[in-house]
Parts: sequence; structure tokens; C-alpha cells
Amino acid sequence: MEDIEELPPKSGQTYDALAVTPEGLVHIAYRDGSLGALRLATGKSGAWTKDTVDGADDAGSHASIVMDAQG
Repeated sequence: MEDIEELPPKSGQTYDALAVTPEGLVHIAYRDGSLGALRLATGKSGAWTKDTVDGADDAGSHASIVMDAQG
């Protein structure tokens, strides 16, 4: 399985979020410590797409995900 990202040593505690659609598509919101950014990884069976959601002001230490009925 491909790594999403690893936090640098001593980067502090973060609270990541995970959501899975009924079709099995996984969404992970997390803080990328090296960028100081909130990122979203979306994927299924090892094929991941990673996007920066918020790259300002060291975002992402308390990530959350909200999904509607359509995912």
C-alpha cells in the first residue's frame, strides 16, 4: 500500500478524518506537516489522488470530513 504522507519527527499531534462511501471510495483528511497544509487523499485499493485543501497558516491539525448522500 502506498503511503499517504509521513509526519516529520516532533511535528505535533494531529487529528485526521476518514470517510468511506458506500462504493468503497476512501477519503482521508490530514495535516501534511512538511507543507503545513490540510490535504485530502481520495482513493481505492492503492490508487490515491492527493490535493491540498488549505495551504495557509499551518492548516489541518484538526481535520474533519462531511459527506452528503451522494458522497
